[in-house]
Formats: sequence, C-alpha cells, structure tokens
Amino acid sequence: MSADRGATELAVRLTMDRRTELLAYARFIVDDHALAEDVFQESLIVAVEKGGSLPTPEDFGRWIREVVRRTALDILKKHRRTARFMDPEVLAALEPAWQAADGRWSIDRQGALRGCLEKLSAKARR
Repeated sequence: MSADRGATELAVRLTMDRRTELLAYARFIVDDHALAEDVFQESLIVAVEKGGSLPTPEDFGRWIREVVRRTALDILKKHRRTARFMDPEVLAALEPAWQAADGRWSIDRQGALRGCLEKLSAKARR
C-alpha cells in the first residue's frame, strides 16, 4: 500500500469512527440535519486532503472537532444563517466534555455491534 493511500485510509477511518459524535457536534452548531451532513462531508474532505500530516490518533478527535466547528461556521455564512450557539465561549466551555467523551463513542458502538453480531447465525452475518 502506498503512503498516500495509507494516509487517506487512516483519515477516513479516524473520521468515520467519530461520525456520530461529529454529526451531533455539527448539528448542535447548525441546528439542521442536512447542513450537519454537509459539514461532516466537508470535514472528511479536509481530513483526507491533510493526508500524511494528520495529527496523532490521540490528538485527532480535538483536531477534527475544530475542523467541524470552522466548517460549520463557514457553511452558515454561505447560507446567510446564524449558528444556534455561535458564541465561541459556549463552544469553548463544552470542549472539555467533548474531550472527556473522545473515543468512548466509537468503542461503545463497536462493542454493541459486536454483541449484536454474536447473536446472529453465521448465515445471517454474511
């Protein structure tokens, strides 16, 4: 696997592992499901374009949330809307809670999915 392809796959995996969390964060800012999806997709593109210069996996959650926040605010400007909680102080005050939850979302989801899959027959898992 080439280094570029490996970096792209890592960016996609790290971002998709946090999809639920990032969509919730984007939705919190833009207060619109469709716009939140747009924010997530634009943020994924930023992560893929960052490629080999991505932050470490430990720092990725904080970095991608900042990408989502900035992307959300940019999209709101484009659509001439205001953020539900645009005040940077509110977002900054919430950052410690997001950091505390960082990584748990995907681990909890993976465990739940593993438990569900174990209940299925081998034929149903195909």
